[in-house]
Amino acid sequence: MRFQRCINPDCRRPYQVNEFGGRSSGNAESIICPHCGHAETVWTDSVFLVHAMTPEEEAQFTASHPDAA
Repeated sequence: MRFQRCINPDCRRPYQVNEFGGRSSGNAESIICPHCGHAETVWTDSVFLVHAMTPEEEAQFTASHPDAA
């Protein structure tokens, strides 16, 4: 599990990414922002499940990562 910000400059909201490996390598997968729907395509052997943070988690993330806003 990790947290990342949406790469869409109009969104930039953080969300949780869970990565599950085990597939054959070299597949294109999308990480889709749960807030704005922006898709980031990555080449990987993993599958990604993405979840929005609770308002409290998002506020805590933003406070602890102000440079990433």
